[in-house]
Amino acid sequence: MKIPHVIGIGAQKAGTSWLHNNIKQNRSFWVPPFKEVHFFDHNFVPENRAWTEGHVRKGVKSAAERWEKQGIHNHKRKAWARTALEKPMFTKNWYEHIFSLCPDGRIPIDITPEYSSISTDGIKFAEDVLGSNFRAIYIVRSPVHRAISQIKMMIRRRKLTSPSREDWMDLLNLDVIYERGNYKSHISRWMSARPKESLLFIPFGMISKDPLQVMRDIEEFTNAESHDYRNLNEKIFASAPISIPDYVYENLNISLCDQEAYLIDTFGSEFFENSK
Repeated sequence: MKIPHVIGIGAQKAGTSWLHNNIKQNRSFWVPPFKEVHFFDHNFVPENRAWTEGHVRKGVKSAAERWEKQGIHNHKRKAWARTALEKPMFTKNWYEHIFSLCPDGRIPIDITPEYSSISTDGIKFAEDVLGSNFRAIYIVRSPVHRAISQIKMMIRRRKLTSPSREDWMDLLNLDVIYERGNYKSHISRWMSARPKESLLFIPFGMISKDPLQVMRDIEEFTNAESHDYRNLNEKIFASAPISIPDYVYENLNISLCDQEAYLIDTFGSEFFENSK
């Protein structure tokens, strides 16, 4: 049975795609053919169930198309894809199947940012599934910068070419903007439920300041071999270039000041500055 003993749990819009891209390069690691499995949040964040199955189906389809283009869509991969889409999904057996392609001797990793928001019961369930010694990687981005990046993503998805003040205020009123970066709740929950040595917190800004050291820290944390990574400074899914009105920043600075204070109190001012 091949089950991850390492998971990437967040935060959304905080470099998890960059992490996924670089982890794929190191032959010590193995990630599923699509990013974000959503196993634990599907089971413990009920509102996510409206879209998690669709995400997995799209991911499996994209993987099959990629394998077809590469000429490696063999019987084993076709069987894997069929079973991955069979119901019931998001069960323990289904989760084990997602990682069944992992070669022997490699470290399977599940990177799904929404795992940061699962409940204490969800974390206990993760211990049951992954083993009590599992480890979690959490990239922490400044609350305001993270929220701005998420808002830009929402603008792109809504195809708003010239957002009005009403559009901006509508986005600022979305609960999901604040919940995805609710470090005060999420981090404290994980720190209370898991041993300190099982959690690696990485300030987002270090990805641009010293990306190689970030990967070396992850290698040490996971007992993986070091690797000569390519394109460490390449941005993955960079936010769309769009001018942000001052009142948006002002609103977020007020709304998220308690989150910033929490990060400073928990990790220190240097960590917080490096999270920008």
